[in-house]
Amino acid sequence: MVVSAVCVGVRMLTATAAYAVTNPPVTSVTDSAGVANLLCNIVAWFFWIVLTISVIMVLYAAYTYTTAADDQEKTSKARRTLTYAAVGIAVALIAVNFPSIVSTIIPGEAGISTSAICAF
Repeated sequence: MVVSAVCVGVRMLTATAAYAVTNPPVTSVTDSAGVANLLCNIVAWFFWIVLTISVIMVLYAAYTYTTAADDQEKTSKARRTLTYAAVGIAVALIAVNFPSIVSTIIPGEAGISTSAICAF
């Protein structure tokens, strides 16, 4: 179980590093496309960090729950941890859609949309 958890974590970090290499950070923001690209980079990093932490929390909650036996305190701690992990996953999924929400509120110039810029 620990080996699979480490493999999942390494896979997520590898995907994050690959994204960072393919989409270098914007050094100068001069137009709406630069702002959209910067926003996409920030959201992508936030998404992968929160998702990685949430997966680790789910694994920790599962371990705590399986080792709890009849201890009510450990069981409730595991349930709370699992709830917090679910909230973290929900926040990460909402964050992925944040650039498209912003692009509908503030339209880009010449029809530039974040769906064409963000490569999630």
